Amino acid sequence: MSFRNWDEVIAHFSTHQPTPEQLEVLEKMKEETLEYLRQQIANYNSKIDGTVYRVSSAESHIEVDQLVSDLLYYTAERNKLYNKLKELE
Repeated sequence: MSFRNWDEVIAHFSTHQPTPEQLEVLEKMKEETLEYLRQQIANYNSKIDGTVYRVSSAESHIEVDQLVSDLLYYTAERNKLYNKLKELE
């Protein structure tokens, strides 16, 4: 039995009772997923900090525009991961 994402896991086990072994594996997978999400959030926080620092030394409006665009992207991606983390916790 294999799943592509957590939605498939949830859908399957909403109609099937997991065995104790499956439950143990699911708990381990969940913890690994939570740790991965935390690491990715930390990576985006680092990118955000670095981008904010680079904005202060930007020399052109074009460079500032690109950095602000990057900042908005990193923030949106970080927020998506944070929301997924809160769902799983």
